[in-house]
Amino acid sequence: MTYLEGLQHFRRARASGALHQGVWHHPDGGGCLLAVLSPTASHSTEVPASLMPDWLAQMIPPLFDGLPAATYLDWGEALIIALSSFEGRPIPRRILHHWLLHGLLPVLKLSCELRHGYPEQVQRLMDLHRDALADRLHDHETWLSGLEGALQAAFTYGYDYASAYQQSYLRCLQYAQAQQYPDAEPMSREYGEENALANRKAFVQANAKVHAAMDADWLAQRDAGQPSPGTLYGQLQAVTQGYLLTVGDTAEAQGMLHQRLADALLAAVREAGRDYG
Repeated sequence: MTYLEGLQHFRRARASGALHQGVWHHPDGGGCLLAVLSPTASHSTEVPASLMPDWLAQMIPPLFDGLPAATYLDWGEALIIALSSFEGRPIPRRILHHWLLHGLLPVLKLSCELRHGYPEQVQRLMDLHRDALADRLHDHETWLSGLEGALQAAFTYGYDYASAYQQSYLRCLQYAQAQQYPDAEPMSREYGEENALANRKAFVQANAKVHAAMDADWLAQRDAGQPSPGTLYGQLQAVTQGYLLTVGDTAEAQGMLHQRLADALLAAVREAGRDYG
């Protein structure tokens, strides 16, 4: 399917009310944005590379699903129109660099600032993506160094420490009270804190290390057609959750955040399309 054909499908589905958030395929025959563009796919990994690169297919569903009800249809149509600029040509990786630089990483940097963390770690990675947009190449070690610090922050803030603590605390308290321990309450608080801290440390170290190594290999390659390591979705989820845990996870905050990220992607696609034109 071409993008122009996909646009026609999208407009028909929109007119009939068959475009939906939060599902891939809907019983009414409709579905999400990617289901319209790639009807045989049921997951982002099944979207043909001839239609879009895998990293873009990872980004679209969470952004489309997270947009406010008042804007997701307009955004979806605008994105397809922007992507049609690349009809018959490969979609360039510079779109990803642009979106990370102007979309996702500024959100992570803001979380660092609000939590009195280390925003300079995120800024270093932003500078590398700015270099990539200017065709200044970096090797694996440079990317690895920039990625590790920023991803440590992303997965630290994206870990729901309060929920992890509460679950550990309640499990311990239930057991301690059943055993009639006299110091059940303070013991359970201590256990909850130690367990949540240990789990967060393991979660952050494992994810940041693996994601950084895989991304550094891919970003240092000059072959823009090389499939991505599939890490982008997890990083997007970590950054968005970390921001919402920082400012308050309300419906309004969710909508504003996803609108910001979705608009940044649309701007990146449009800019790259103008450069190609």
